[in-house]
Amino acid sequence: MRRHDSELEAAESVVGEHTFSGQLYSPDKARSVMNIDVATKEDTHTIPTVEQIEAWIAKKNRESRVKEAEKSWHTHTDSVAVVAGSGEALYESRSLVSHAAWFHKSVTGDLKTHEAFHAASTHDAFTVEWNADYETGTLHVTVEKQ
Repeated sequence: MRRHDSELEAAESVVGEHTFSGQLYSPDKARSVMNIDVATKEDTHTIPTVEQIEAWIAKKNRESRVKEAEKSWHTHTDSVAVVAGSGEALYESRSLVSHAAWFHKSVTGDLKTHEAFHAASTHDAFTVEWNADYETGTLHVTVEKQ
């Protein structure tokens, strides 16, 4: 089987509506991994508002589109905000929030699904619509074959 055929099959496997809960940024998820300063009993990070997260992601996506337009090495893929997976990960990265491609395996659950959504989003035979709900930390994806 040629690579193109396997990408088309992968894309076809995700046609329909999908919901991924608990992987994106949400204030509750941020609180769940927050480190507490044992001396002061205060959070060690400020929890951003949903509006701040949406503005931050919009800025990251604009910057990425500019890099792509400049014809640099960069290819733009829209990103979503994700929270450190644990207090330990937060401590190691020193960052409560990071960004990843909307179809990243940390959001969609596994590499096979990641690759299938990526194939669908880059193939002319499919339309992909997705929405990140930062109030609940849920990603909604709809894939349709043309």
